[in-house]
Order: sequence, then structure tokens, then C-alpha cells
Amino acid sequence: MNQDRQRTAARSPDLNLAWSAALAMCGINYAPATDDDLAILDELSRHADRHVRETMVRALSGLGKEDPSRQNDAIDRILSLSLGEDKKLADAICDAFLYNRIPLDTLSEVQLDRLLDNLVGVPELDEYGINMVLNWAVKERPSAIIRFIKKRIARFLERRAARDWSYRIVPHQQNEIDLHGLQNSGELPELRATVLGQIEADKSARDEFNDLFWKITVFEEESFELLRPWFHSGDQSKFDLALSVLRHAPRRLAFSNPNLVLEVLEAAEKHGTKSLEGAIGLFVSGIDPYLFAGWAPEQPSATVDLRTSAETALANPQLHPLMRRLYEAIKAFASIDIRPFADGEDEEEF
Repeated sequence: MNQDRQRTAARSPDLNLAWSAALAMCGINYAPATDDDLAILDELSRHADRHVRETMVRALSGLGKEDPSRQNDAIDRILSLSLGEDKKLADAICDAFLYNRIPLDTLSEVQLDRLLDNLVGVPELDEYGINMVLNWAVKERPSAIIRFIKKRIARFLERRAARDWSYRIVPHQQNEIDLHGLQNSGELPELRATVLGQIEADKSARDEFNDLFWKITVFEEESFELLRPWFHSGDQSKFDLALSVLRHAPRRLAFSNPNLVLEVLEAAEKHGTKSLEGAIGLFVSGIDPYLFAGWAPEQPSATVDLRTSAETALANPQLHPLMRRLYEAIKAFASIDIRPFADGEDEEEF
């Protein structure tokens, strides 16, 4: 197919012709690309069909890898592609910098920001290639990821204000980004404070921001410092808000951070019995042994280990009374027999 015919095919509403033109362009990495080749790729980038544009992106990624003199031309065209909210096309663009194509570390700071900006409008970032790019950036360009999250927060708030519930700030579940890799970034405290501000300001979005907060936070003294003013404000509503944030924290806090847990219990005690019982219940439920239940004839080992840990803590004669109360509650909780058939009981026969 000569270049005039390719250009005509690239503009054609006939998908067979457009796909043929796009597939033909995948061979340009084997020979020096001409300005005419780039003009055909520009035509393909404007085609309405996503698969045509995805094929065009693959052609550009091959060109950018094989021809250093054209690498910036390829990158600029990939990053200029209009995505809208199309996560599949966004994934294809991210793939252009993966799988031995154009290396991500060749992108300048400005180019990486452009790549991430293209993803801001995508409601769900749960595609594999997108997450590979984001996880790479967490480790290699943390400042860029923090800027990206701030933009996602702003877009999330705009969508919520328009009563659109489809937008998620970061991926969830199996496609999560490991944002704990941001821990050494000097910009992280400001981001955490921003997220906590949204938790306080917007009750309807509280679950989303609680989840984000613990994705970027490890429970330790520095992060607890952000919650401390709420716990010690003397204001019941702020105390309850701080406790609700802790409810989403990593599990087993009672054993991993006993000093901070004691501080929470002491603050709770000042608000009365109900608040203290609520705080104890939170720390107990945070290590729920039912999560480790199975169908074996013996108690799950995690449940046994939990009870042993509580007994070891209770053996300390210097243990603070509030912590003793907590560990006794944990021991009692871990002592519940959760086997489907306890000793002496047989499965009912039908």
C-alpha cells in the first residue's frame, strides 16, 4: 500500500481499510520513518475506532524503541492522544512504555507528568498496564505520583459534586498500587494532611478518603501525630472522627503499636465508658480471628497465635490497666471455638 493510499485508508470510516493502514504502520520500525509516515500516524490517531488508535500506539512504541532519532516524535504523539475516559486506550498507552518497548526511564519529568495527566480523566484505573506504570512511578518518581493523586482528588470531588459516583481516586483490590513506596517522599505529609482534611469536610466521601489515607500511611508516631489533635481536642465529634479513621488502619495494632493504642484508650476514657468500650471494640475487631477461619477440625493457627499473644501480654505485671482490659477482651475473643464441629459434636446426617 503506497503512502497516498495509506493516508486515504487512515481517514476512511471503513474499519477494514483503517485497520489495514494501522497494521501496515507497525512495520516502520524496521526502516527509517519518514515525515509522511508520521503524517499517516497522525491521521490514524484521529480515527474514531479505539482499536485503530491502539494499533497506531503500538506502531509508535516500536518506532520509539528502534529509531532513537524519532523517539521524541513517537513519545509526543503517544502522549498527545486524546483518551477521554477510555481505560482500555489508557492501558494501551501505558503498554507503549512497557514490555521492552520505549523504556519508562527515558521519559523526562514533563513527559511523565503528561502521561499521568492523561490518566486523570479515567474513572477506574484497574488495568494491568496502568498499574505497572503507576507502581514504577511510585518507586522512581514519587513526586510525580503525589502530584497525580492530588489531581485525582480534585477530579473526584468535581465528579461527586455532580453526583457521579463512578470515579475512584486509586485502584482497589487486586490491582492496587503499592503507595507505601512513597514513605520517603518529603511531600507525603502534606498529602496526608490534605486527605485528612477531606475526611473531616466530606462525610459522603469519607470511606474513599479513609482508604486512600491508609494506602499512603503506615501507623507509627509520625502519622499518628496528624490524628493526635483530634484525639485530644476534648470534642466528642473529633474523637469519634479520629476513631473512624483508625477503623480502616492495618490490623493487629494492639500488638504492633501498644504505646499509641494506650494513648487512644486514655483519650477515650476521658470521653466516658461508651467511648472507651468503642475504642476497645475497634482494636479487638481489627484482629478478628474469624478472618482466618477454615474448615479444619482444629482451631485455625492464627486464632491460637492471637490468644497466645494476648496471654503473653497479660503476663506482664507492669501492664497498664487499660491495656490489660484490651488484651483480656482480645483473649476472650480469640478463645471462641470457631470450628464447624466442636469436640463431641458430629455433623448432622441427612
